[in-house]
Amino acid sequence: MHLIKSVRLAAIALAWAGGSALCWNGPLRAEPIVNATPAQLVVNDVLGGTASTPQTVTIANGGSTGLSIQSLTIVTIDGTPGQFQIASQPTLPATVAPGTSVSVGIVFNPTAAGPAIARLDIATDAPATPTASMSLQGLGTKGIGGNLEPSLQWIFDTYLIAVDVGDPDPAETDLAGSVPLGGEMSIQRFLKAGSGPVTVEPLAVFAPQSNSGLVFRVGHHPSGNPAAKSELFTVADANHQTLAPPVTGKREFDPGVGSFGFYAILPFQGNREVFLEDGLNTFTDALPHHMRVYPLKKSDGTVELNAFVVALEGITTSFDFQDLVFVVRNARPIPPAHFSGGGLSNLLWRNGQTGANTLWTVQSDTLGSAASFSAQAIALPAVGDPNWKIVGTGDFNFDTKADILWRNTATGANTVWLMNGTVLASTVALPAVGDLGWHIGGTGDFDFDGSADILWRNHSTGANTVWLMNRTTFIASVPLPAVGDLAWQIGGTGDFDFDGRTDVLWRNTVTGVNSLWLMDQTTLKNTAALPAVGLDWQIGGVGDYDADNRPDILWRNTATGANAVWLMNDTVLGVSATLPPVADSKWQIRGPR
Repeated sequence: MHLIKSVRLAAIALAWAGGSALCWNGPLRAEPIVNATPAQLVVNDVLGGTASTPQTVTIANGGSTGLSIQSLTIVTIDGTPGQFQIASQPTLPATVAPGTSVSVGIVFNPTAAGPAIARLDIATDAPATPTASMSLQGLGTKGIGGNLEPSLQWIFDTYLIAVDVGDPDPAETDLAGSVPLGGEMSIQRFLKAGSGPVTVEPLAVFAPQSNSGLVFRVGHHPSGNPAAKSELFTVADANHQTLAPPVTGKREFDPGVGSFGFYAILPFQGNREVFLEDGLNTFTDALPHHMRVYPLKKSDGTVELNAFVVALEGITTSFDFQDLVFVVRNARPIPPAHFSGGGLSNLLWRNGQTGANTLWTVQSDTLGSAASFSAQAIALPAVGDPNWKIVGTGDFNFDTKADILWRNTATGANTVWLMNGTVLASTVALPAVGDLGWHIGGTGDFDFDGSADILWRNHSTGANTVWLMNRTTFIASVPLPAVGDLAWQIGGTGDFDFDGRTDVLWRNTVTGVNSLWLMDQTTLKNTAALPAVGLDWQIGGVGDYDADNRPDILWRNTATGANAVWLMNDTVLGVSATLPPVADSKWQIRGPR
């Protein structure tokens, strides 16, 4: 039901986007200009009681002549009509002098549980916006606390966030504790995405009160270091069942260049500390995740770049994941092969003849159809035995730093270089695979536990499998569908359809055809064709090279030494950009993959 609603709400938002503007920020004219604030009202209330506290809408005249407000009309968009009401207004028609304003009181009195979406139309004589409109978004709840609280999906729907949280019945509060659910993403650590601070916008609190007077203490910390917590804000008991909750403290911070996570202290659970990083939740009966992360999608389905919704569950039974819900902006997940800092994935090179290894840090020089990149090389330790091949990159010890996976094609030995940035810190041996028909195709988090897993293909039989890993410990092998045509080879992995799951990139080494396996963990759910490419070109890996949090595809031409990157828009090629050429064909791009 909520998926149908999401489609309907998308149409609503598009209608608003094409309608009248809420305000005018240009120069004064010899005419009235209507400014209505806030841009939207978001409110919740319990069924069957009195109406909510009136919410104030301010209608101001930003022009130089009098503004005539002729009518105020509430239009129901979704839900039972009449749930939003005008509680107070000036006598109409009303004249608003330049530089002054009038107030309108709006109340929400729900008659049905669930989201209610309406629009306030303000008819005026302003030539630019004869009808200004603002969004009214309400959530009717069954009561206070427990299973009377609203579901996470209903909270998303009220905010017009077009994300399926994985709830089969949004009319009920509970949400399963299993992972992943719906559009959830495998993110436990963030980086600051751009200049300026990281911001946090609280969307909802539905949690018990405590004797301390606080529901939550919320903050951030450097990844892996809970001792360095820094508090942002607190939520008072009075706001324990609230959309758009008032908070005390800060809503922005600057984490610097390092990765960070979030935490919440729960006074109603004896000051239990809950973390975004699963490994830091060490209390008894902790869940696989206590914080879920979803992309922030507008009601038309478009994704707000570098913005995510975090949903917290504070207890270990009867889960709902709406104890605290907030949006984090100017934040992004750590990109693949993030060895040396910066916002883009690095490139990993190996010289099969000399044994030299090097890392490229890349920077975009231009954008558009002639996009290109510059690169700076950083030497890594050499490995003289040519039988050792770099076969993958991933964070195998969960220290936020990319590591390098190796396979010996003569002995079947496998090992991981645990890296500290661009410095080799230590090595860890993995189980050997003596059947040399097995080749490693790449790494990815296939079971959604935050650890890099290992993707294998047998070049003799066409069998495919995934090693599920707990850091550097092998847990289990899960078979994938076989591909009997041995011309098909795995080129890399990445979340190409932005559903939070690792997908598999394939290339046919005979025809030049390229394809994607779109996965739901270890289940193949669909395929997507990519443009074919001539056989001189080989896939070098998959990383993020335009900082859009989506995988791009690296290419190397073995005949000319040219290098390129396909900047992808999900499963569609956006722009092909050039990388500096490397004429020596002994050098091969070996990652990220």
